[in-house]
Amino acid sequence: MDSVNPSPERTSVRPSADGAPASDASPPILAGAACESAAPDGRAPQFQQVAFEVERLLRDAGRPETWGALLKPLLAQRHGEVRAFHDAGATGRAVARAQSQLVDGIVRGLYATLGRGLRQSGNGTADGGGKQDRESRQDCALVALGGYGRGELNPASDVDLLFLRGGDADAKQQRLIDGILYPLWDLGFTVGHSARTIDETILFSRRDPTVLTALLEARLLAGSTQLFAKLRGRLRRTLAGKAGREFLRRKLAERDRRHAQFENSPTLLEPNVKESPGGLRDLHTALWATQVAFGVHQLEELEANGLCTPEELGELQAALDFFLRVRTQLHYLTGRRTDILVMEMQDALSAALGYTAQGGLHAVERFMREYYRHAVSVYLFSRTTLWRCSDRPGWARRGLRALRRRRLDANFAVDGGRIEFSNGGGVFLEQPLLALQLFLSCAQHHFTISEEVSRELRSALYSTRRAQALRSPAGNALFLRLLAAPHAAKALRMMHQLGVLAIFLPEFDELTGLIQYHLFHRYTIDDHSLRAVRYIDELPATTEPEIETLGRLAAKQANPGLVKLALLCHDLGKSCGGGHVASGTRMVRGIVQRLGLPKEEAETVIFLVQHHLLMNHTAQRRNLDDAAVVARFGQVVGSVERLEMLYLLTYADTRAVGPNVWTTWKGALLLELYEKGARYLCRELDVGDTIEQIMRQARAKVERQAGEEIEAEEIERFFELMPPRYFCTCRPEQIVRHIVARREAANTPLVMRRFPAETAGQTELLVITEGRRGVFSKIAGILAARRINILAAQVYTDLEGMAVDTLWVDSAQRQPVGDPGLWPAVEEDLRKVLAGDLDVRALIRSQDRFYSLSKRRPRLLPSSVHIDNTVADECTVLDIVAEDHVGLLYAITQTLYDQGLDIVLAKISTEGNRATDTFYVTDSQGEKLLDSGAQEALARAVREALEESFAMAPA
Repeated sequence: MDSVNPSPERTSVRPSADGAPASDASPPILAGAACESAAPDGRAPQFQQVAFEVERLLRDAGRPETWGALLKPLLAQRHGEVRAFHDAGATGRAVARAQSQLVDGIVRGLYATLGRGLRQSGNGTADGGGKQDRESRQDCALVALGGYGRGELNPASDVDLLFLRGGDADAKQQRLIDGILYPLWDLGFTVGHSARTIDETILFSRRDPTVLTALLEARLLAGSTQLFAKLRGRLRRTLAGKAGREFLRRKLAERDRRHAQFENSPTLLEPNVKESPGGLRDLHTALWATQVAFGVHQLEELEANGLCTPEELGELQAALDFFLRVRTQLHYLTGRRTDILVMEMQDALSAALGYTAQGGLHAVERFMREYYRHAVSVYLFSRTTLWRCSDRPGWARRGLRALRRRRLDANFAVDGGRIEFSNGGGVFLEQPLLALQLFLSCAQHHFTISEEVSRELRSALYSTRRAQALRSPAGNALFLRLLAAPHAAKALRMMHQLGVLAIFLPEFDELTGLIQYHLFHRYTIDDHSLRAVRYIDELPATTEPEIETLGRLAAKQANPGLVKLALLCHDLGKSCGGGHVASGTRMVRGIVQRLGLPKEEAETVIFLVQHHLLMNHTAQRRNLDDAAVVARFGQVVGSVERLEMLYLLTYADTRAVGPNVWTTWKGALLLELYEKGARYLCRELDVGDTIEQIMRQARAKVERQAGEEIEAEEIERFFELMPPRYFCTCRPEQIVRHIVARREAANTPLVMRRFPAETAGQTELLVITEGRRGVFSKIAGILAARRINILAAQVYTDLEGMAVDTLWVDSAQRQPVGDPGLWPAVEEDLRKVLAGDLDVRALIRSQDRFYSLSKRRPRLLPSSVHIDNTVADECTVLDIVAEDHVGLLYAITQTLYDQGLDIVLAKISTEGNRATDTFYVTDSQGEKLLDSGAQEALARAVREALEESFAMAPA
């Protein structure tokens, strides 16, 4: 919950007159816990006197509506003390407690002042005499709820209050409520509040689990102790029955829904420190469950009640401190309630929290690595704890389980695909190899392991790593068998989470929680590698037509464990910083020797790690119609067997980068390279024969799809006009559309068509026009001016000089282009530009004012420009890597046009925010750019254009 609103119909949120920031309530934890005092070092600000200071300031003040202005200087001074405490390096919990104590002082001072006012206004008269006023106040309790009740407020957190009544509402109680709320609003707090009797509170808690959750944190601030004690007693009795079991069920379902929103991963690139798996909410949910199931209220009580080990308790305390400190800093940096660690904020956060570059890692990488390590610890603890609290079946369910269980071996049994102890635990310390046998069973049969087994295994690893026993020849053999099993990824992820994988691959443990921002992976590097192994596991059963060849290759592998081991190792060098391929290759040499792989298999794994970028680089940046390119690629690979494994690894590596990174376009390029490479290695056909065969197959498919819509002569003429590489990358349905559009182009200078792209949220844009120099740049410029982002492009010119350009686009916000009136405007702009009636640069400059008002973003990826004359016989090749943004492609292509160059071939690729663009170019005479001075001038011009384009681009 974003804020605890015990009574939605009475929740009041009112900004202060000076626009103080909105705020956010922390999720609940410790029932009835009083705010703790200062940290042991004594640096914590002391707020015991704040209530008296409030009373003094308001002693002769007027109506409560004016009190906020009188209290603002006091609050500002005290907030400054909390900020200084935080800046001095205080723990997250200590700062959150200090913030809570400050609010306590304000609220209690207001309560005391109002109580005195009520006594003075009564004067013993019949309408509210002294005795009646005292009874009214004694029949009310002011209660803190949620994060405030727990004593863990961050700077912009909500203040959640319950005005607990002993009887019916009266005017004086309403005056008390209003007198507290109005000043709090004016001081800039966002207040969630309700006013109820005990019966009403319990009734609402049964209807709404959010209310019940908030009440688990209830803490008396002022008023009747007897009334508050009655509420606590009623709540305990309520939770002891069916309502408690229903609460746990709902919290589990809520946890599952929340995790699904974050891909069930605690290691996303931009996590939510509160809501993501492994965040504050997971820790709170676990502690709510322990309170309901076992009566354990506080984090520090878990170990004494057997709910965690001493090591786990230390991890949880460190994680809570870390998360609260990060959240506090995030609120200070943004001046508002926010919990998402967006990339643009992570650098500033890491610097503010004192992180520095070290060991080849940037400060922000070290900061996020610590976040992920804490998140994984909390994620595992929460999962185990919720299972222990909710999985307590009665005798009937226990009997059903006994009938359902199947004995696996002397120590384990399987129930519903989950491995459990068959005769109690205590087996891992004496027989450490049982852990590997357990995970091997999971990898072979798609089993998972119970939380009880996981917990004992993790506890055993705390006591002793048993590394020598596990890293023995017998252990190595089990590990290699596991890698070759059909469900290895699932077992490897469990091993990684529980610390077992680190015993075999301590180098892999160095990747835990590591993200390198210039790569724009959506996941941490360890998570990326494990996802890649999962994609290999899934291939043999795939039904996706586009990866049918990959599925067939995966199913026929004699030892699929080699590709999976290579995937686990392919990014190991990234833990060292700098060029990761050379470092990773050195590491994997030691790993294959340590695991005892036979020489040939060891050399294959080393090859895959050393060349894991080769296939993507060749397919996406090089002209695959060039026989020399295919020959060089084949010579490096050396055999069809290695080519197959490299193809599988490249697919899995690419797909595991993030959603929508693997595209039909990239798949077609890799398939083309695989097929040409295989034919080269088998010496069956030369490259020309391969292309002819591909064109024959494509033509047959096009004729079937076209039916009677297109004459055979028109299809034949189109195949004669288009370059061979076109048919290697275009799907039959695309070709049919292009033939129809090419027919229309005979009677008009421009044909523009749109189609839904296969990737959700994108549009496929087809433009056919006369292929004059600079046309592609004009198209890119018009789209940039209209704030349309180009994700990929195929650029072709037929033998009659007609350009057939296909572009995949979305909006600048990475959403579908939703404005239906935008495309006619784009087409009209393009017609005017082609006719010479509109200048593209003028069109872009007209957007400068809009761009100048847009939010700027920090640069996360340095640009690189590389010019190569050795790749192609007839063209100079330009490789450009840059951070993707609206206008990037226009900036590059316009610069090439300005330099008098023709684009012969363009290969555009985008992964996340990383654009990798390659251009085959010639000068105005159709020759390579051989002059070194001209090359330097070109590279300098492109770099300058990239800088200018990035500076103009909106966030």
